[in-house]
Amino acid sequence: MCDDTFEKDLFQGEVGKTICVYCPKGCAASKQMVIGSQIFYKTSSVCKAGIHDGKIKDKEGGEFVVALTNPIKHFQGSNENDINSKEL
Repeated sequence: MCDDTFEKDLFQGEVGKTICVYCPKGCAASKQMVIGSQIFYKTSSVCKAGIHDGKIKDKEGGEFVVALTNPIKHFQGSNENDINSKEL
């Protein structure tokens, strides 16, 4: 789960589709990277993106909702909640 990315079939579909995601605690240690801030690139770790965005805490894990958006061309990197996201 911690290494799952937005490339999974679950995250495909119409703009506005929402998906409830569960992440166990400790996903900040995942080797997968995070690209973007608030809107994340498809190769980003879903759970690390949730931690970065403040939706869940690494020490607790938990559930949050992902909403599909229109594609964007630029992803801004930042450091939030001890997760460093990359720019693309």
